[in-house]
Amino acid sequence: MLVEMVWMMMRWQPDYRGLKKWMGVLENPKASAAARKKAVVAVGR
Repeated sequence: MLVEMVWMMMRWQPDYRGLKKWMGVLENPKASAAARKKAVVAVGR
C-alpha cells in the first residue's frame, strides 16, 4: 500500500521531501524500470 501511495505522490505531491531525495532516479529517462521501482520502495520505507 505504501508503494502505491508513493506512485500517487510522484504525480500529486512532487515537492515532498522524501521524494526529492530520489527524484534523480525517478525522473531520469535513462534509469531502468528496476531502478525506479527500487527508489519507490525506498521512499515507501
